Amino acid sequence: ITANIAYVKDDYQYTDPVLGYAREDDIMRYGVSLGQKLGKDGLLQLGVSRIENDSNVNAYAYDKNSYTLQYYYTLKDK
Repeated sequence: ITANIAYVKDDYQYTDPVLGYAREDDIMRYGVSLGQKLGKDGLLQLGVSRIENDSNVNAYAYDKNSYTLQYYYTLKDK
């Protein structure tokens, strides 16, 4: 089991001439993944993550879910 969480505050320097203020985003990312060993050389991993971007400019605010299914195989030198 693997879990992660991250928070980023983006303050942009550019002041939009139409809006009259700079964009500010608060971005929260978090996720979890589960792995199952398959045989002695394989690993199957399933993950889910979410990004929540809250912005003071509505066009840049969004929520996004991502799902992953990965298979890892370790090659051995003979």
